[in-house]
Amino acid sequence: MTHHLISFLGTSNYKECCYTNEQFNHQTAYSSVAVAHYIEATVDATAVTKATVFVTPSAERLNAENLRAAWSPRAELALQSISESGDENGYWSIFQTINETIQDDEIVWLDITHSFRYLPLLAYAVLQYLRDVRHITIGGIYYGAAETLGPLAQWPVDASDCRVPLHDLSAFLQVNQWSNALSTFNESGVATGIRKLTDTKALPLVKASKGKDQQAQALKQLGIALETWSQQAQTCRGGAMIETTIGDRIDDFISAIGQDMIPPLSSEFTKLQLQFSRLKKGQVENIFIAAEWCAEKGLIQQTWTLLQEGIVTFFTDRWGVELNEAFPMPINQKPASAAKRIFIQRREFVSQLFQVSGTGIQPRVWKEPLGRHPALGQQLQHEIPQGLAKLYINIAADRNDINHAGFDQNAADHKKITQRAHENLAAVRAAIPEAFDGIL
Repeated sequence: MTHHLISFLGTSNYKECCYTNEQFNHQTAYSSVAVAHYIEATVDATAVTKATVFVTPSAERLNAENLRAAWSPRAELALQSISESGDENGYWSIFQTINETIQDDEIVWLDITHSFRYLPLLAYAVLQYLRDVRHITIGGIYYGAAETLGPLAQWPVDASDCRVPLHDLSAFLQVNQWSNALSTFNESGVATGIRKLTDTKALPLVKASKGKDQQAQALKQLGIALETWSQQAQTCRGGAMIETTIGDRIDDFISAIGQDMIPPLSSEFTKLQLQFSRLKKGQVENIFIAAEWCAEKGLIQQTWTLLQEGIVTFFTDRWGVELNEAFPMPINQKPASAAKRIFIQRREFVSQLFQVSGTGIQPRVWKEPLGRHPALGQQLQHEIPQGLAKLYINIAADRNDINHAGFDQNAADHKKITQRAHENLAAVRAAIPEAFDGIL
């Protein structure tokens, strides 16, 4: 793998100093020389390192020869001319020139120390493009903070005493990655971007954590949990969502990741913690939390499905004693097949009970399995909250409409079916608020 350093050269009279950080120091007048040595000394001593230093005609005339003389023989150096015009066309020309310089199989490093005015922002935009569109790995972004020494006339005479901090600014690119991933998750519920970032341990921190391995492991587990929940919601895996452990583990995840994150990300992780701590392993209410979550993310088909099946699941669980008596587990059949059949019968009983209650169908024409236990059905009808049965009928109709892609005489347009999903969700919440315990 080739490490490719991208840097700039200006027209200043550069003075020799000692670029330094916790791992490294190197004496030179040029930050690009220091960063090239840093890559070789601390990152990958065996890999090929090359550098492209972008220069305007004026910078090349004043400083190119001195830079070449100071350059490390271990790294390949190329000087690339860029526009000096300073207009918008010139900016786009520089963007394209930098982009065309990079090969797909390279790890890119950026040094912005000697950049002129707008160039750091432009170079940063190129890095985003390289990473997000061309999927090129970014090794790091570095800046030599020579201003910490004050005006040039006040620098110490001895170059070794002119210690210039070499700052790693890569965290700011990671912040942008996280903001994109979190924005996608918050808007659409897709956690793929978060999972990729947690797998690569790309969490920008204010300071290095002592428990880095534990932190990285917690971060990875959080990514897995969020992606799992996201995929369960998108595929309406109701049973799995009832048994989810993310709510029981989210506090431990956030605690292990720690408070060393930069403040914007720390607050976003706190929001995740508050959101998912409502979920508890084994509670039926998780389905309604999932239905609300899907509605917020625009997952309307999933909202309808989870809402209808949530009602059936909630009342199957509430009437568990009665249904156990009506549909007991047979002792002369294989446990697995018998359990599946009984599970289906109980849910069909509840679903049919809501259907006949919402449409006024009389007990004498009830069908199996409800028709097998009419007395129980009439008893439980009185326990259905007022208006919920008719609401269930409407939910079933709209779910059927969306599941059949609107190929129906009474199909609603996309705006109405989306609006009604939110309205029905609110109506169900009003009818059975106990099923929404913990929902904010």
